[in-house]
Order: sequence, then C-alpha cells, then structure tokens
Amino acid sequence: MRQESHESWLRAMTTQELQDRLEMYGWDRAEVEDHKGDWADIYECSSSYFDYMISTIITEIERRNQWTRRFAVNRNLKLTGMGRERFDAVKRAVPITTLLWEFGAGAPTPAGNRQIMRCPLGTHDDPNPSFTVYPGDAGWYCFGCNQGGTVIDLAMHLLRSNDPREALAHLESLARDTYGRERKVTDTLERLAAYS
Repeated sequence: MRQESHESWLRAMTTQELQDRLEMYGWDRAEVEDHKGDWADIYECSSSYFDYMISTIITEIERRNQWTRRFAVNRNLKLTGMGRERFDAVKRAVPITTLLWEFGAGAPTPAGNRQIMRCPLGTHDDPNPSFTVYPGDAGWYCFGCNQGGTVIDLAMHLLRSNDPREALAHLESLARDTYGRERKVTDTLERLAAYS
C-alpha cells in the first residue's frame, strides 16, 4: 500500500516537478555525504532514503520518456498549399470533444472557458483531471503527461500512430460520418482529398 501511494504521488507530479525534486534530493544526498562523519547517527538512514527517492524519480522519468518515444507526435510534417488547407479544414470540422467521444473517453466537464477531464491517453494515473480542452482555439493540453496540440495531434495519440496522414484520414472519415448532411463540409473534404 505504501509503495502504491508513493508511485501515485510521483505520477501525479508534472515532469518539471520531478526534475526539480531530483535536483533537490541530489543536493540533499551530496550534503549528507559531505557531513558523513558529523552525522554518523543519521548517515545510513538518510543516505538510504535519498538513494530510494532519487532512484524512484529516475524510474518515473524514464517511464515517461519511454511513453513519449513510443507515442510522440511527429511534428516534422511540412504542409503547404492544398495539404495545409486540408489539414485546416479537418481541424475546423472535427471538434476535440467529438474525437474524445468516439474513442469512449466521454465528455469533458466545463470549467470556465475551458473543459477538463481525466487524461484519455493512458500514459499516467490521473486522480485529479489534468486533461484540458480549449474550445476557443481548438487545442488541448494534459498537465499530467505534458502533451498537447490540435485535434490531429490528439488523433495520433489515440490511434497510437506517429503518422499525421493516418490521423488526418481518420478525422476526415469521422467528419463525413458526423457531418454527412452538411454538404459544405463534405464537399470541402472531397475537393481537398482529390489533391492529396
């Protein structure tokens, strides 16, 4: 139970907070080592504690780095002309909440000018909702796993894909299904798809 609560505590921190804690415990560990002779009565207990804290924080940072490498969004895609227009049309056509609903994540809860929910990416425990949707600029950000972007970035995460074209195709299909009766959206997507 104690191990579980320690892991939950670490996973609830942002990556920056983990880096700060790692630095703090590193300095504390070095201070204990510098005063080894003076603090003989607490040296062994303190050094074990700091070693444990440092190793668990490093393990959590490495776990997050593995998830980031595995599911990181490919932001090197250069879009110009029709490709950029297609990209923008899909971003306007599919709200982030529609994509979340399609993947079974449910609907976020309104919180002022944004919406919040538990992170649907599955990369960390989320006891307090850290996933934020900004409807005004059609963006999202998760304060737990430090990921964010547009609806296309979110589709890449949810599809476990590193290819924006795959996410784009999925969102176009979703837009056609959702807005099939709205000819304007469908016609725009069909016209742009002809140039891809």
